[in-house]
Amino acid sequence: MIDFRCKCSQTFSVPDERAGESFQCPSCGLLVDVPTLEDLQALQADGSYTLNDADLPPDDLTKVRNTPSIANKYDHKDRRLSLKEFLAIGTNDDDLLEIKDEIKPGIPKNPRYDPVTGELIVPMDIKRPPKTAPLMAEPVVLGYEVKKKSGVPSIWLPYREMFRLPNFLVCAIVTLLWLAVSFLSGVHVVFTLLVLPVFLLTVAHLANVIDETGPTGNDEIPRPLRGVNLYDDFVRPLAQVMFAYALAAAPILLFNLYIRHLPWLANIGLAVLFYTLVPALLLTLITSGALNNLVPHRALSVIGASSWHYWVVAALGYVATLGFVFATVFAGSAGYTFLAIVSKGQAAAFGGTILGVPHWLEVILSPFMVFVAMYLLHVFAWQMGLMYRLHHEQFAWVLQKADKTERNDTLAQLHRHRQREAEVKARKARENLEQRLAELKR
Repeated sequence: MIDFRCKCSQTFSVPDERAGESFQCPSCGLLVDVPTLEDLQALQADGSYTLNDADLPPDDLTKVRNTPSIANKYDHKDRRLSLKEFLAIGTNDDDLLEIKDEIKPGIPKNPRYDPVTGELIVPMDIKRPPKTAPLMAEPVVLGYEVKKKSGVPSIWLPYREMFRLPNFLVCAIVTLLWLAVSFLSGVHVVFTLLVLPVFLLTVAHLANVIDETGPTGNDEIPRPLRGVNLYDDFVRPLAQVMFAYALAAAPILLFNLYIRHLPWLANIGLAVLFYTLVPALLLTLITSGALNNLVPHRALSVIGASSWHYWVVAALGYVATLGFVFATVFAGSAGYTFLAIVSKGQAAAFGGTILGVPHWLEVILSPFMVFVAMYLLHVFAWQMGLMYRLHHEQFAWVLQKADKTERNDTLAQLHRHRQREAEVKARKARENLEQRLAELKR
């Protein structure tokens, strides 16, 4: 047994296993710490502790601590309070939020402490609101309220949503920019210097479309350069797209360099084969967020999980890419024809155009062809975003989810217990309010 005194001279005798615990003195209401076996040597008869060093030298103290007869008194039992012991203390949330100068029956007016943190509970000054009858409010329906869209998008969504005004304006801006550059490059060779930066901006914009319609979950394409952040909206998406295409072309390049130089027809066939993997590589680099997923079996799991949807998107990618190249060449030829008609008047001497149409029709058709190419590229990027939203849970990617381990210690149990009590009180309060409203209506 441990015998000690409180500051108010109240004497206590507690078992040894309660050494180090704290409890409230029934006499003065202060928080009392039970001394440990080592503290008993410095404990005075009046309950105070001596501040001088122990009488024994350090070597003798080590011998005492290592003595088996003393060491056997200690065990590894978990002496923290359990949930039942916390509840047995009798302190609840209503007691903690005591109002100043309010006297509750059956509660002594002594200092009290929170059983979890040990902090002193200080009464609060709270101004009581005047008691009034509950207000009766009619439900308000806003005129611009719309029905929430379904969480599962359709694969046909991009084809029709591209003609909505915000998406149409974005596509039109990118079309005008690329049309101007392609047209001017045909007018003079100096303007070809603008082709590369505009091309890089377009590629970064399409990567942002994949990110916005995929992980972000928006059913609307972003504006060019999105938030105008140099790294997040230009450098990183551009590097991801370039890396995806480089990975697809790497096997062909390495084979030609180190094994055997293939004829150009065989290289074209291999390019068609390996560039079928570009949508899977793009999704992995842009939406997975981890380079660990570039391992072949993880990146190629996109194809198996997406099934026929993947092959539709891959075919659309080929069509959009070829259409973009053809529309660019056609617009450049239209620019060269326009220069000849305006400045030299020799349009009749140039012969037929790319499609064998008259020169004036070539100038008229070039904006339409560039717009169709940009429309298909945006739909292609949007389809990859939808493919992520529809199938990403089946991808064999890592570092995508955080497994939360539920705590089961005493503090967590006490938190769940109080949460259940709060829910019960809230339900009873709602029932009482509904009952009062029903009485007022009668």
